[in-house]
Amino acid sequence: MQSASSASSAPKRTGHATMRIWPYVLAVGTLLSLWQLAAWSLPAFLLPDPARVLSQMPEAISEGAFWNTLFTSLGRLFTALASAAALAVGMLFLGAAFPALRGYFRALMALLQSVPPIAWFPLLLLWFGFGALPIVIVVTLAALFPLAIAGLNALEQIEPRWLDLARVLGAGRWQVVRRVYLPAALPALLTGLEIGFGNAWRSLIAVEMLAGAARGLGGNIQLAGQLGDMVTVLIGICVIGLLTVVLDWLLLEPLKRRLLAWRYR
Repeated sequence: MQSASSASSAPKRTGHATMRIWPYVLAVGTLLSLWQLAAWSLPAFLLPDPARVLSQMPEAISEGAFWNTLFTSLGRLFTALASAAALAVGMLFLGAAFPALRGYFRALMALLQSVPPIAWFPLLLLWFGFGALPIVIVVTLAALFPLAIAGLNALEQIEPRWLDLARVLGAGRWQVVRRVYLPAALPALLTGLEIGFGNAWRSLIAVEMLAGAARGLGGNIQLAGQLGDMVTVLIGICVIGLLTVVLDWLLLEPLKRRLLAWRYR
């Protein structure tokens, strides 16, 4: 019976993977077509065509300097995402245990969200100097807002009867938080994580370009642009796009399926 169920679930997984792949294939084809049309209408030194850029990409990404740059940016990204997730979960714990704090946290996030995270960078640069810390703080703020707001909104949507039932069964304050609030808020929190990841990735590249970071994908793109090396600029842009898809497939999607396994049965 178990082998039969495994065999029947295999086509479902294959079909699901196919359904997820073809939109990316169409999107990539659309972007490449638009890029080629634009390249035909502009001089090659302003916009190299896709064939020229893609043919030089394997050589560019095979160099050790590229991998140092990539790992520097990814280290900043994951540090910021972990910090944002820890702050958001902390707000959820406190907001679930003490309902009066929810309004405060929501107002705080609304006020901070109105300021683009990158606007804090000059101030952080004065406080902490050049280095990774100001960049990580900016990227943390970019990821935090969707995470925290999605989680706080989810707390407000929990059915009161679930809370009443937990209390009737003798659950204390922190048991209600762990057994009712957090599991109910988890789907929204993971959705916020997906949005926060996109915000963090864009903010990371932008702040690295603004900082003129000697290491980092954004810094490399900025330097190549100043030198008029459009091939390197476009290789950097392509790498950013490919990394977004790869990280979604290898990190975010498996995490969501593991934590919300009951939804995918």
